[in-house]
Amino acid sequence: MPQLLLTIIKKAQEAGHVHNQSSPESLYEAACHIVIGIAVLWCIHNGGFDEKSIILSNLEALFDVPPEFSLINTGKSKSTGPSSQIE
Repeated sequence: MPQLLLTIIKKAQEAGHVHNQSSPESLYEAACHIVIGIAVLWCIHNGGFDEKSIILSNLEALFDVPPEFSLINTGKSKSTGPSSQIE
């Protein structure tokens, strides 16, 4: 699975869908840490926030997704920002 995801990240970088040009390996590792960290916070807060929207906004920030490919700014995501839902 990681090899497939590394290939997808590299192709997204080459296509301009991901502006962050760090190595695919570094991006993959950071993405995993983001997902795990938010999942832990979600558990600590007894599911008290929309973890999917927060994960999406954090991953878009990590990958530096151009606005035209963002799901956050299109209304397809309910996120109002990562910190607005976690207290």
